[in-house]
Amino acid sequence: MKTQFHKIALILGAFLMTSCAFNKNFLNPTKFQDNLEKLVVNKTATDSMIITFAGKNHQPSFFDKNNQSVTLVYTIESINFPSTNGYLLHGWMLKPKDLNPKATLIHFHGNGSNLLYQMKFILPLVKKGYQVFIFDYSGFGFSKGKATRKQLLKDGEDAINYVKTRNDISSLPLFIHGVSYGGNLAICVAAKMQDKVDGIVTEGAFSNHKDLASDGNRKKIMTRLFVKEIYASENYVSQIKKPLLIVHSADDTVIPFINAERIYTNAISPNKQFLKINGKHLEANASDLDKIDGTIMGMK
Repeated sequence: MKTQFHKIALILGAFLMTSCAFNKNFLNPTKFQDNLEKLVVNKTATDSMIITFAGKNHQPSFFDKNNQSVTLVYTIESINFPSTNGYLLHGWMLKPKDLNPKATLIHFHGNGSNLLYQMKFILPLVKKGYQVFIFDYSGFGFSKGKATRKQLLKDGEDAINYVKTRNDISSLPLFIHGVSYGGNLAICVAAKMQDKVDGIVTEGAFSNHKDLASDGNRKKIMTRLFVKEIYASENYVSQIKKPLLIVHSADDTVIPFINAERIYTNAISPNKQFLKINGKHLEANASDLDKIDGTIMGMK
């Protein structure tokens, strides 16, 4: 009897440990210390970029390997804004230099690193004429707090509320733009905040955390049992009435295409659109920028 109980306890313990490991792996932040002043990125034998951070807002400046200032075709305003939990979150407002912004995007980035790494996915949109507010979730980059799935929901709401206070967005269409993990999150946040925006755009989003863990295969019962579902875009999308654009590559091996199909099937927005593309995960803004641009501007 004791032996049987011991086996059950071991199995239960292994189940709980595996479950915790699965759920912790959903978020992989890279944290920056407040006193960080200099960072070298893209370091290779022949090239690198140096980034310096100044002031309480960590305003960045960019230099090449010879310490010469890099001329950007956009501006960056580094911002600390308040979270509802009382600490500060960090973000950048990127604006094209030679174009009048045609719309504002609030960008929900993926689950890894921080905005410095993630900004590469939205730079094509900035160069196309969008001003983009990209922010770090709690525990990412210079943002305070702890990264948890529940907390990211609040962070998304806080980012939208902050952007709505800015004078430079009042005359422009405003869209939530989420990619990968941020796509799932964007839909879930938008279900509550859609009255404050003009539409929602996702690329490479997953339908729920269980699908993410099982590569979309709902026959992987044991894998799915280990995952705690807190919020799922395929459920929340049915609450969205605003224009919705779902972009996904048929070749995506990170978030299989079936995830997008499940989200789109559950969407009830009268202005929902599905843009099927080709290429790797999150390559749409590089490979299909004109399609993305035209479709977004047609949503306003």
